[in-house]
Order: sequence, then C-alpha cells, then structure tokens
Amino acid sequence: MNRSKSMLSILFLLVFYTTGFSQALFIDSGQRLGNAASWNVKLGDLDGDGDLDAVTANNFWNNVIPQHNEIWLNNGKAVFSKSEQQLDPSNNVALYDIDNDGDLDIVEYGDWQTAVIKTWLNDGHAHFSPTSKYSFRGNLIIFNENFSGKDGRKVVTVETGSNTIFRIYSISNDTVVVKNTYTLNNFRATAMAVGDINGDGYSDIVVGKIGPTYILLNDKHGSFTISDQKLGNYVCCNLYLEDLNGDGFPDLLQCNYHTMEDPPKVQPAQLYLNDGMGKFNTANLPYNTNYLTQSAVIKDLNNDGHPDIYMNHGHRYQDWDRPSEILFNDGHANFTTTTVNLDLIQSDAIEFGDLDGDGDQDAFLAVTKIIDDNHYGGASRVWLNTTITNPTGIKEKKKEIPNGYELNQNYPNPFNPSTVIGYKLPVNNNIKLKIYDVPGREIKTIVDSFQSAREHSITWGGTDKSSNAASSGIYLCKMESNGMSFQKKMVLVR
Repeated sequence: MNRSKSMLSILFLLVFYTTGFSQALFIDSGQRLGNAASWNVKLGDLDGDGDLDAVTANNFWNNVIPQHNEIWLNNGKAVFSKSEQQLDPSNNVALYDIDNDGDLDIVEYGDWQTAVIKTWLNDGHAHFSPTSKYSFRGNLIIFNENFSGKDGRKVVTVETGSNTIFRIYSISNDTVVVKNTYTLNNFRATAMAVGDINGDGYSDIVVGKIGPTYILLNDKHGSFTISDQKLGNYVCCNLYLEDLNGDGFPDLLQCNYHTMEDPPKVQPAQLYLNDGMGKFNTANLPYNTNYLTQSAVIKDLNNDGHPDIYMNHGHRYQDWDRPSEILFNDGHANFTTTTVNLDLIQSDAIEFGDLDGDGDQDAFLAVTKIIDDNHYGGASRVWLNTTITNPTGIKEKKKEIPNGYELNQNYPNPFNPSTVIGYKLPVNNNIKLKIYDVPGREIKTIVDSFQSAREHSITWGGTDKSSNAASSGIYLCKMESNGMSFQKKMVLVR
C-alpha cells in the first residue's frame, strides 16, 4: 500500500473526462516554485529562446515583509529556474513590448491605493531595468492598438476611487502622451476588458464595478459613449472578451464575487453572447453555481480549435476543497463540463500555455496558501498536458509544431457565404489576419491576438467590420506575424 501511495504521489495524474470531446490528460510535474504568495502569473518568452517563461506577482507577506515579484525561466522542457533578479512586489503584472524593440517588458500594477504603475525594460536576455520613460497611472492597465487607429500604439488605464478615470495613452517614438481622458462619476471600477464589441474595427471597453457592468462604445476617435445596456447588478471581479460561438464577435464572460443583497450570496459567473451590433444576450453556462468563481481562463485546452473555459474555484477566502471545472466548447458556445482537481490547492490565478513545446496547453498555477490569519505563502505548480485522444478514447499522435509560418489557401474558394482560412505558427507569437479589397481598403480584422505554435483555422463569414455583407468580388487575406507578411487571393460570389 505504501508503494502504491508513493507511485501515486510521483505520477499523480489529472484527467479531464468528457463525452464526445477530446480528452486531456495532465500530470503534476512535481515542481514547487518558490514560497511566496503569488496572486497572479503571466507567461511569455522573456529571454528570446522561443519558449514560455513566467512572471509571478507576489504582493506582500504579512503586509510588512515584501514578497518580490519573481521571474521563472523555462529551459524549453517546462523545467523552471528562478532568475536572480528581483522585481518590486505588486498585485498584478502584464507583459508587453513597451519600447517596441521586439522583447517583452514587464509592467507591474494593481496598487489600489497609489495607482502607481511601474515599467521594467527587457534587454532581450531577461535582464530588466526599471524606467520612468514610460509613465502610466491607474489600478488596471490593458495594452491595445485599436482605440483610434492613429497616433501610435495605445494603452488604456483605469484609476478608481469615488470616481473612475479612464486614460488613453499613445506610445510613439519613446514618448508617452495622454490622448483622451474619460471620467465616470460615482463609479468604482473593479474589472475591465477591451475588444471590438460592435464590429466597427475600433476597440470598446467593458467595465465592471460594484453594481451593473457598463459598456463604453468607441466613437472611432478614442472617446466613448455609455451604451444603454447594463449587465447584471453584482460585485464584479473579472471580465473576459472572447469569441466563443465562432461568429467573429467577442462574447463576454463575467466572474463575480457576490450579489448586492444583504446578506450577500455567491453570484455565479455570467456568459453573454454578442449579437454583432454591440448588444449582449444571456447564455447558459453549465457549471456548479454554488462555487465562487473569481477568475477564469479562456483557451483551447483540448486542441480542437475552439476556445474552452477554465473556471477557477480555488480562492484563498473560500473553501479549499472545491475543485475547478473546465467547460469544453463545441465551437458554438455549447459546453460540456468536467471537474478538475488540480491538487485542490489554493490558487488565485492560473495561466495556460505550451510550456514543454509539444503543441498543447500546459498549466502554470500561482498559489496563495493561508499559513495563519496574517501570513500567506505557497509554491507555484506546473502541470503538463501529456495526452490528446479522440472522442472514442483512442490515443492519437500529438499535433506537430509547424516548421515555419504559412498562410493556407482558403476553402472553399470561390465561396458563398463563408470560407475557412488556415494558417501555421512555428512559435508562440502575435498574429494579425486581415481582409482587404483589391484597392487595398481594409474590410475586416478577423485575428489580432497572441497565439500558440500550431496549425490554426478561422471562418470569415463574408462580412465587413460593420457586419454588413461584403459584395461579390476578389479579396485579399493578409497575415502578419514576426515581421513577415503573407497573402492569399479569395473570391466571394453572391
């Protein structure tokens, strides 16, 4: 019996069981990374070697002894070693190429008292230097380039108190300028998400608070108007915009703390599907609604090409024996739910990415463990995705990583009304996929995101950025990634 227990502790497999969907098999790598209370984690290639490293946001120990944010470097096989460099402590971190030199920099934020945001510039080898050149202010920050379509790359921050101030910054030629400021009076923001909600090609903002969630529609110049639609009336903790039903428009997942009742009750997460015109409709989200879900991750976890939802029920202020859940997506926002028992650890955040370079999504857990009433600690964990099987349970060969970038010819071609566009990425990277007419006018952006190394496909429904049907004719699909550009000719026949 002791030997059996020993073997289980070594192997300790985690299986996601589903019916009619791929099955993903995870194994605990056995790594215990650090002992800080990690509140958040972000993954990205920090040292330029092509694999995903990690930065954990560690905040404070007992509010007296600082727990510095930590950098964990990946050897390419999901074995992590701690960098000797210490960053400042913070509630959250973001990775973004602030100085546009091709390397991911680190942005520390989340101080709800001072609203200080600190930037660390990367030398390309995961050595970081603090800088005051790129100065932002706020409690939340999102990097996005589609707020007004000109005047450089854009950053939006939220500074919240009795009022909430949105600032749109422009970064151009190492200069940071506040381009727009927008204030919501008597509004205390708690979460923010950015995306093109109404399909006009410009980024809008969804902002959560203690009360109804607001939608701010972009006027195409970086200023905003409040939509007449308000969503729910809860204490919102996280918002996510992602196209879950494959129609080309971002849908909204809202994670909540509790209701506005007295006494408050646990409020389930809410899913809202986008109608393509900037309006959201409530949809079914099949999971255990008795659990508090403070955060989620939307990623393709079983390599079927559709974004799934990981519902994180492990919260430091709740019961620790509550397993999380994965909602596997059929591509039309119909979900099959399975329970996830990630060692039943106290995890405030989890990120998925291909950590071992085999083409599937592994898990990096940021752990916050209560030691006593005033002390927090923990060790981050790595879980490896080891198997992909088909719905019959027969093991398949893992999908191979492409050797190079490639844009496939769309099919069918000619087409009416929709066509599928396939493309390949040899490394995790940012990619843009846009449709142009023959004179070179942009018709629609259908992909603009950071994606994993593998084969991808997406459907274009033959509509423009305003969701109007494109006319018959010749169109060009252009793919941009890693400084390279590819294009294919497509023919739409009405």
